[in-house]
Amino acid sequence: MKTLQAILGVCLAITISSTAAQPPSETGGEALPLFRKAAEKLLSLKTISYQYVRELDYAAEAILSTMTGRMYMDFAKEDDLAGFRYQFSHADGFAIFNNTAIVDVNTGSKTIATENRVTSVALNSRSELFNSIVTLRNLLPLIIADSGIVKSTADTVIGTAAETGAGQSSMT
Repeated sequence: MKTLQAILGVCLAITISSTAAQPPSETGGEALPLFRKAAEKLLSLKTISYQYVRELDYAAEAILSTMTGRMYMDFAKEDDLAGFRYQFSHADGFAIFNNTAIVDVNTGSKTIATENRVTSVALNSRSELFNSIVTLRNLLPLIIADSGIVKSTADTVIGTAAETGAGQSSMT
């Protein structure tokens, strides 16, 4: 678990910007080994369970929305429709994707909604998958391979950011 926290802590602090293609030395040479190590670890996972928190704060529109819950993901069947199955439990109920259907249970209203014969496109609108482990797991190899994306890592301390080159990061 400590390794995963280190991976996520580093990966979520990644600065990515689109620019014209640049030589590899200028597109994240020092960051690439860390990106590769994180991608390898994420791709090696068969199952994972974690606490999910997503906060949307649009102060200009006076909108603050927080979603929290417990996520369990199973990557054991890579040839599945989406390459994973999941269960997401939250205060109002839970959601399950079992490779063929999405089941949403709302314990407050005592309702069950089922979407059968799901395509992978149906998963695109699932809030619990936004900025999740599966997103990072799927996108990190694409980011690594794209020389048009500038890659860097930073250690963040409240109020300051120090480039990784100034200090060493380690993952166990």
